[in-house]
Amino acid sequence: MSSAEKKPGEGNASDLLAAVVQVLRPDGGVAGVGFLVADGVVVTCAHVVEAAGGGPETVVQLAFPHVRGADRVEGSVTGHLWRASEDEDVAFIRLSRMPADARTLPLGSAEECRGHHVRSFGFPAQAPPEGHFGFGVAGDLLPGSGGRSAHLQLTAANDLRGLPLSERDRLVREGGA
Repeated sequence: MSSAEKKPGEGNASDLLAAVVQVLRPDGGVAGVGFLVADGVVVTCAHVVEAAGGGPETVVQLAFPHVRGADRVEGSVTGHLWRASEDEDVAFIRLSRMPADARTLPLGSAEECRGHHVRSFGFPAQAPPEGHFGFGVAGDLLPGSGGRSAHLQLTAANDLRGLPLSERDRLVREGGA
């Protein structure tokens, strides 16, 4: 069974780690995190792509730090799915090739998820180089304002903040999506 076919409660930390992608700056440093959500497709934030020196219809360098033997991969930022950082802040990247042992994560909606345990993964400045998990509990969907989309409110969160709905699909419920 592929990770995309898993039912809630069947996921584990290694499933998430095998889908974690580092979006790299031109100097090779980590600009931010992305997640493999379909065969050859990574989702991240537009501001992460911009921090990597990219934008719509550009090519960025990616790494799968938790996939044994995976080399760096080029990815093309899909222009028609681009949502600017000042708007929904979403970018999709089409990989030039798939690392053999990478796993996909299923996407899900934040609707009706109040009280669900969530986890994410990232590479913030205070994290070790290999990154770290963040955990929280989903609260309510907060309405958007000032031209911004709605946000998912998180409680009991360590190293997570309220996330725009455009970022919600990177959240993986504790034990699966």
